[in-house]
Amino acid sequence: MTPAGPPASTLSPRAWWTTVIYIAAVAMLLRFYNLPLKPLHHDEGVNTLLLSGLVNPPHTYAYDPANYHGPTLYYFAWSSVAALGLTTVATRVVTALAGLVTVLLLLALKRYLGAVGALSAASILAISPGAVYYARYFIHEAPLVCFTLACVIAAAWWVDTGRPRWLFAAAIAAALMSATKETWIISAAVLLGAAAGAAFLQDLRLTRCDDGSTALWRQGAAILTHWARAGADGLRQPRVLIPIAAALVLFLAVNAVFYTSLFTHWQGATDALKTLAIWTKTGTRDHVRAWFSHLYWLWQEESPLLLLGATGAALALWRGENRFAMFAGLWSVGMVTAYSIIPYKTPWLTLNMTLPLAISSGYACDLAWRNRRRAPRALPVIAMAAIIWLMGYQAITLSFVRYDDDRYPYVYAHTSREMLVLVEQIRRIQQQKPGTTIAVTSPDHFPLSWYLRGYPVGYYGRPQVTNDPIVIASDAQQATLEPALGDRYERVGTYILRPGAVLVLYVRRDLRLHK
Repeated sequence: MTPAGPPASTLSPRAWWTTVIYIAAVAMLLRFYNLPLKPLHHDEGVNTLLLSGLVNPPHTYAYDPANYHGPTLYYFAWSSVAALGLTTVATRVVTALAGLVTVLLLLALKRYLGAVGALSAASILAISPGAVYYARYFIHEAPLVCFTLACVIAAAWWVDTGRPRWLFAAAIAAALMSATKETWIISAAVLLGAAAGAAFLQDLRLTRCDDGSTALWRQGAAILTHWARAGADGLRQPRVLIPIAAALVLFLAVNAVFYTSLFTHWQGATDALKTLAIWTKTGTRDHVRAWFSHLYWLWQEESPLLLLGATGAALALWRGENRFAMFAGLWSVGMVTAYSIIPYKTPWLTLNMTLPLAISSGYACDLAWRNRRRAPRALPVIAMAAIIWLMGYQAITLSFVRYDDDRYPYVYAHTSREMLVLVEQIRRIQQQKPGTTIAVTSPDHFPLSWYLRGYPVGYYGRPQVTNDPIVIASDAQQATLEPALGDRYERVGTYILRPGAVLVLYVRRDLRLHK
């Protein structure tokens, strides 16, 4: 997969490493600074509930194919919790680290994109509003994207060098993709199609054809025939077949470790296959939106990345000089197309598109740098500075200021910061009278269970009168609950949980809230 054509850009070692340090510092700061700032999303609340069962005695986790994706997120978080305790930082540090590693892995594409191209791709992803925002979410998408890029790089190095260790690394990364989220199958199909498409287009371009379109079709058929024969011959050779078989065994073994809960839940091995059928139904029923939704969200939040990535993809396919850049362009087009066809739409799925778009953007930047003498000298620098400023501003605004403002498309049914006010009220009561019991009657309560961990809480999901001094209900339950609670309870306030879900806090009057 080594590029053919004009040499990619180069930089002095000092310039390279200085820029790498700046990129790593910015990426780390944006992903790790004040991780508990925004309240947990509903999905994070569910994930922390599953994590709690794993990290607390008796340390149980059993994969359920109908719910909440793969097990890797919980096992990696188990390690961080062991080091940092069961805190919001310990959970989100897993995804923040995955986001940071993804940025740094892009630097390994220097041999394919050139120094400027790799640095540009890493810079753009480091400040991507979506990449930053969702790396600060305890959900599966950031690790999935990280493992996807690791698989791509290892596979490319295996193709270049023929060394089995890179094939084994690709197998492990692919297994981690599979054990993270069932949508890995979409990424795998697109990656295989993009690799085959890039190879075919380059072979077609390198083969001379002088006698019209009919010969072009014959040329394509000849290329496919040659591939088939070469593949069949290769699989007959032990030096090729044995590493491929070993990689397949490694892929299955890593999946088995996670899906069987470290060999304690063997049904998970078969449930890993069932999830694909279940997700096929879910993907056509839940979160259904117009086919262009992901493109629209990308345009709203990351228009520089979308435009530059599309430009880079088009240039790579038109010029045909760099097979990896062609692969990245087809990868971008394939991911956007696949997720546009599927009715299921959520904003965090755009992470699967921003990664290849960032790579294509890097190729475009490297190409512009190599041809900078044809334009005003300062133009590439000014353009890159404008892109970084705009995306950086959007990333900071989204992750640190407007993180619960649903006017931003990436803020998708997110928990309002008002919920933390409710949590603070309860914390004050618990400080004054430890062990005060709490009844949660609202059917919508995630991620409240995370913030109330350690308190004696009962979750009922329906209007139910108990003797608990604290009652948390939904606003729709007020008419039913208030007559039953009577004068014994005071309504302290109402708090927006997320759009369409409002909680009401009742406290028994014999408790005094001292400010």
